[in-house]
Amino acid sequence: MKIEELTLKEIFPEYYKHGYIREDEFDYAGVEGTAEFLTYHIIFFRKKNDNKTSAISISEIEDKYMIKIANKILSYTGVEIRFRDGHEKVKSIYGKPRSIDSTSYAYGCYNYLISPELFLSFAFSFGRLMDLEIIKDKDIIANVITVR
Repeated sequence: MKIEELTLKEIFPEYYKHGYIREDEFDYAGVEGTAEFLTYHIIFFRKKNDNKTSAISISEIEDKYMIKIANKILSYTGVEIRFRDGHEKVKSIYGKPRSIDSTSYAYGCYNYLISPELFLSFAFSFGRLMDLEIIKDKDIIANVITVR
Protein backbone atom coordinates (compact mmCIF):
# COMPACT_ATOMS: atom_id res chain seq x y z
CA MET A 1 0.00 0.00 0.00
CA LYS A 2 1.60 3.20 -1.17
CA ILE A 3 0.55 6.54 0.23
CA GLU A 4 3.94 8.16 0.82
CA GLU A 5 4.12 9.91 -2.56
CA LEU A 6 0.44 10.86 -2.76
CA THR A 7 -0.78 14.43 -2.37
CA LEU A 8 -4.20 15.94 -2.76
CA LYS A 9 -2.68 18.53 -5.10
CA GLU A 10 -1.58 15.83 -7.52
CA ILE A 11 -4.78 13.74 -7.34
CA PHE A 12 -7.05 16.80 -7.69
CA PRO A 13 -5.08 19.55 -9.48
CA GLU A 14 -8.31 21.29 -10.49
CA TYR A 15 -9.39 21.62 -6.84
CA TYR A 16 -5.96 22.96 -5.91
CA LYS A 17 -6.05 25.45 -8.77
CA HIS A 18 -9.38 26.81 -7.53
CA GLY A 19 -8.31 26.98 -3.87
CA TYR A 20 -10.37 24.08 -2.52
CA ILE A 21 -7.30 22.35 -1.10
CA ARG A 22 -5.54 24.13 1.73
CA GLU A 23 -2.37 23.33 3.59
CA ASP A 24 -1.62 24.14 7.22
CA GLU A 25 0.36 23.06 10.26
CA PHE A 26 -1.34 20.13 11.95
CA ASP A 27 -0.96 17.72 14.86
CA TYR A 28 -1.94 14.15 13.94
CA ALA A 29 -2.18 11.85 16.95
CA GLY A 30 0.43 13.87 18.83
CA VAL A 31 2.87 14.15 15.91
CA GLU A 32 3.56 17.62 14.47
CA GLY A 33 3.54 18.24 10.77
CA THR A 34 1.64 19.66 7.84
CA ALA A 35 -1.67 18.60 6.39
CA GLU A 36 -3.48 19.09 3.13
CA PHE A 37 -7.24 19.46 3.60
CA LEU A 38 -10.07 18.98 1.14
CA THR A 39 -12.99 20.27 3.20
CA TYR A 40 -12.93 18.80 6.70
CA HIS A 41 -13.55 15.32 5.29
CA ILE A 42 -10.14 14.53 3.80
CA ILE A 43 -6.69 15.02 5.36
CA PHE A 44 -3.29 14.03 3.97
CA PHE A 45 -0.67 14.38 6.75
CA ARG A 46 3.12 14.74 6.50
CA LYS A 47 5.42 14.76 9.53
CA LYS A 48 7.43 17.89 10.22
CA ASN A 49 10.51 18.14 7.95
CA ASP A 50 9.29 15.24 5.81
CA ASN A 51 7.63 15.45 2.41
CA LYS A 52 6.17 11.93 2.49
CA THR A 53 2.52 11.38 3.36
CA SER A 54 2.34 9.50 6.67
CA ALA A 55 -1.43 9.34 7.13
CA ILE A 56 -4.64 9.75 5.20
CA SER A 57 -7.93 10.35 6.98
CA ILE A 58 -11.19 10.28 5.05
CA SER A 59 -14.26 10.81 7.21
CA GLU A 60 -18.02 11.27 7.12
CA ILE A 61 -18.35 10.31 3.47
CA GLU A 62 -22.08 10.26 2.88
CA ASP A 63 -23.19 11.95 -0.34
CA LYS A 64 -22.55 10.73 -3.88
CA TYR A 65 -20.15 13.55 -4.71
CA MET A 66 -17.89 12.89 -1.70
CA ILE A 67 -18.07 9.12 -2.29
CA LYS A 68 -16.74 9.69 -5.83
CA ILE A 69 -13.87 11.85 -4.51
CA ALA A 70 -13.00 9.42 -1.71
CA ASN A 71 -13.06 6.40 -4.01
CA LYS A 72 -10.76 8.19 -6.45
CA ILE A 73 -8.26 8.61 -3.60
CA LEU A 74 -8.60 4.93 -2.69
CA SER A 75 -7.84 3.94 -6.28
CA TYR A 76 -4.41 5.57 -5.83
CA THR A 77 -3.66 3.87 -2.49
CA GLY A 78 -4.04 0.20 -3.33
CA VAL A 79 -6.84 -0.30 -0.78
CA GLU A 80 -9.29 -2.78 -2.29
CA ILE A 81 -12.29 -1.38 -0.40
CA ARG A 82 -14.52 1.44 -1.64
CA PHE A 83 -16.81 3.78 0.24
CA ARG A 84 -20.26 2.28 0.77
CA ASP A 85 -18.81 -1.28 0.80
CA GLY A 86 -19.96 -3.40 3.71
CA HIS A 87 -18.00 -4.60 6.73
CA GLU A 88 -18.15 -8.19 5.48
CA LYS A 89 -16.02 -7.22 2.47
CA VAL A 90 -13.42 -5.64 4.77
CA LYS A 91 -13.30 -8.80 6.90
CA SER A 92 -13.04 -11.00 3.80
CA ILE A 93 -9.96 -9.06 2.65
CA TYR A 94 -8.23 -8.16 5.93
CA GLY A 95 -9.49 -10.87 8.28
CA LYS A 96 -10.38 -10.43 11.92
CA PRO A 97 -9.79 -6.89 13.20
CA ARG A 98 -7.21 -6.15 15.91
CA SER A 99 -10.01 -4.34 17.71
CA ILE A 100 -13.57 -3.20 17.14
CA ASP A 101 -14.82 0.09 18.57
CA SER A 102 -18.57 0.34 18.73
CA THR A 103 -20.36 3.48 19.80
CA SER A 104 -23.86 2.35 18.89
CA TYR A 105 -25.78 -0.28 17.01
CA ALA A 106 -25.42 1.75 13.83
CA TYR A 107 -21.72 2.56 14.06
CA GLY A 108 -18.63 0.41 14.36
CA CYS A 109 -14.93 0.79 13.68
CA TYR A 110 -12.62 -2.07 12.65
CA ASN A 111 -8.94 -1.47 13.44
CA TYR A 112 -6.18 -3.46 11.74
CA LEU A 113 -2.47 -3.44 12.51
CA ILE A 114 -1.26 -4.96 9.23
CA SER A 115 2.44 -4.45 10.08
CA PRO A 116 4.47 -2.22 12.42
CA GLU A 117 4.31 0.40 9.67
CA LEU A 118 0.72 -0.01 8.44
CA PHE A 119 -2.46 0.64 10.41
CA LEU A 120 -5.93 0.70 8.84
CA SER A 121 -9.16 1.78 10.48
CA PHE A 122 -12.51 1.29 8.75
CA ALA A 123 -15.60 2.91 10.29
CA PHE A 124 -19.09 1.85 9.31
CA SER A 125 -22.52 3.35 9.67
CA PHE A 126 -25.42 0.95 9.22
CA GLY A 127 -22.95 -1.59 7.78
CA ARG A 128 -21.50 0.71 5.08
CA LEU A 129 -18.01 2.25 5.01
CA MET A 130 -18.14 5.92 6.03
CA ASP A 131 -14.61 6.65 7.36
CA LEU A 132 -11.16 5.29 6.58
CA GLU A 133 -7.79 5.98 8.13
CA ILE A 134 -4.50 4.79 6.62
CA ILE A 135 -1.36 5.31 8.70
CA LYS A 136 2.15 4.42 7.51
CA ASP A 137 4.31 5.78 10.34
CA LYS A 138 5.47 3.93 13.46
CA ASP A 139 5.21 6.98 15.77
CA ILE A 140 1.66 7.83 14.72
CA ILE A 141 0.60 4.17 14.87
CA ALA A 142 2.01 3.81 18.40
CA ASN A 143 0.10 6.92 19.54
CA VAL A 144 -3.16 5.79 17.91
CA ILE A 145 -2.94 2.27 19.35
CA THR A 146 -2.26 3.65 22.83
CA VAL A 147 -5.48 5.65 22.69
CA ARG A 148 -7.65 3.01 21.01
